[in-house]
Amino acid sequence: MNFMRKLKLAICEDEEKEYQNFLTLLEKSGVENEVDYFCDGSDLLKQFYQGKYDLIFMDIYMNQMNGVETVSKIREIDEHVPIAFTTTSKDHFADGFRLRVNRYLEKPLQQSDFNETLQMAQEALKLRPHITVKSEGKDVELMESDIAFVEQSRHHLFINMTGSKKVKTLGKLDDFEKHLPHPPFYRCHKSYLVNLTQVASLDKENRMFVMKEGDYVYIRRASIYEAARVLKQFLFSNVRD
Repeated sequence: MNFMRKLKLAICEDEEKEYQNFLTLLEKSGVENEVDYFCDGSDLLKQFYQGKYDLIFMDIYMNQMNGVETVSKIREIDEHVPIAFTTTSKDHFADGFRLRVNRYLEKPLQQSDFNETLQMAQEALKLRPHITVKSEGKDVELMESDIAFVEQSRHHLFINMTGSKKVKTLGKLDDFEKHLPHPPFYRCHKSYLVNLTQVASLDKENRMFVMKEGDYVYIRRASIYEAARVLKQFLFSNVRD
């Protein structure tokens, strides 16, 4: 089995020295990763959406929006993303428990604690629903939540993943969508299947979904009002849950 998936990490830390220490720990861990760095919680929140990261390292004491405030906002969007507080103080254990923080790491960070936290995130990732496709002669395992949308072009499917990755496979969209949950997946066009968690907005005039990473997914003319209703219901259900 070919696992194309690296661990997607966010590091929110306002001190450059501490960030460089993170990079050293990551290199020594040997874990393949993609990392985004933020020096303030508000900067992270501007780019954050459900399912974007597999693990967030969150400093508590920052100059603008502190870690507790930031995680409170994150939990309104994503209840399940693993989060590790990183701090020099033990004063926020209660906040960590209330916000369902998975790890509480004291600075200076130790390699063993850091590695255990990465392993925790990897184990959580393995439990997430996935689908296996054949691409370029190999079995490729894809996390369902990483699929932004799927496009049918003649005899091929182009599976567009978050992070601008694209997987090409032989098949029919009619068959492929049977293996995915509805919602969050929605067949909006004979040639397109979209993941509603990755939709940023609906452009009714041009009959398309605008995706969070900037792509556009077309909606068949007869389904534009249905698409608006389905998206509204999905967003309302997520807020309610």
